[in-house]
This record gives sequence, C-alpha cells and structure tokens, in this order.
Amino acid sequence: MDVIIIGAIAFLVAFTLLSIFMIIRNIRLFFFITLGFTLIFLGLFTWIFLDVIDMQKYFQNSTSVVFLEDNNVLLTGLVLRENPIIMNKTSLDFYSELYKDKEYDIIKGQHYKLMVYSIQTVKDLPEIDFALGEFILSKEDAIKALLSDDPGSYLTDGGLYIDEDPYWIKAYIFGTILTQGIMDINDPLYFFVQYKKGNIFIYPKTAIFKVIKFVPLELIKSALKRTVKRIKVEEP
Repeated sequence: MDVIIIGAIAFLVAFTLLSIFMIIRNIRLFFFITLGFTLIFLGLFTWIFLDVIDMQKYFQNSTSVVFLEDNNVLLTGLVLRENPIIMNKTSLDFYSELYKDKEYDIIKGQHYKLMVYSIQTVKDLPEIDFALGEFILSKEDAIKALLSDDPGSYLTDGGLYIDEDPYWIKAYIFGTILTQGIMDINDPLYFFVQYKKGNIFIYPKTAIFKVIKFVPLELIKSALKRTVKRIKVEEP
C-alpha cells in the first residue's frame, strides 16, 4: 500500500509539471488538463469518503484498544466495545512496556485498531464540560484528574466515584472525553486535525491515514460532512 501511495503522489507531481509545460506550449490542451485534475480530485474525494464510511462501520462493529499518553507514558487505557474493558494497573504496566518497545502488533492483538491519544488532544479541546452520569466535570479538572495519582479527588463535589479504583476513574473520564469531545460526530474534523498534528497514533493505518498529511483539510471536511449526513440518515 505504501508503494502505491508513493507512486500515486509521484504521478500527481509529474502530471502537474507536465501539465504546466503543455499549457505553456499549447493553450488548447488547457481544457483536457483541467478535466484531468477534476477527475483526480473526484477520485481522491471518493477514496476518502469510502474510507471514512468503512472506518465508521468497523468502529461500530469491531473493538479497538485505546490509550491516553503523556510524554510516552500511558496514563489509562480501555478496549472500546459494547461493554468496554478497562485496563487495571497490571495491564497498563504490561502494555506500557510493549508500547515503549513499539510492539504494536502484540498490543493490538485481534482488535480492529490500536489508538494512542496524547494528552494534548484533550488540552486542545474547547472549554467544555463533560457529563459523567449526573456529575459535570470541567475540561480543566478532567486534565488534572487524568494526570493525577488520585483522580477521585477531582470528583468529590459529586461524591459519585470517590471510592472507585483510580484506574477505573481515569478510564471512565477518558472514555467520556472520547465520545463527548475528541470523536464527537458533530465535529469529526477535530480528530483528523489532531492526527495531522501528530497527537494521535493509529495502528495499522488505513488509506486515509497514510495520505492525510498530503490532503487539504477542506477536502477531508467535505468528505466528512457527507459521511455524517449519511450516518444520520441511516440511524433508526
């Protein structure tokens, strides 16, 4: 797949240079060159659109392993599925060593994706509050809790989770931030912006993640808007 992508990019560069040369020599070819660019643009748009649809489908029907990290230290983790599995201290320590050794295949196992989010993805969110059941947690306190050894101390006002295991609390906060913030369907572009910044690690990469750094955000935004509309139409 990487060879195909590199070849496609090389073709586009060569095509662009050749087009400029041909335009200078023969203005009558301008129409055909413009048509060629249009077809390439539509092809790329369709590729992105179908890949986003495919990714959304697999996220609904498959499981993924997700972690939150700060300076390459895993803070919390869980397996996303209908009934999420929360990483306890033993599991988190085990996966932390594998992550340092870049043993991504072992960490992913049989799951669809391995995703590691930097704490920066939370810090870059707008100033919003997160609903943890009946408890409301500000973004500032959420970040403090995720970085703390005693996350329950930031939930004492609600008194709901003070006696819970700190790893459970962190995973619950992180999972809530994922669904209500980072991967909110009402702002799907945020996820891709953070990926382009290098704040999200994904393994293995699908087509869109292999070329996203070369694709204008407006093109991705357009494809995502169509995807979101389709998802909402298909919802029962």
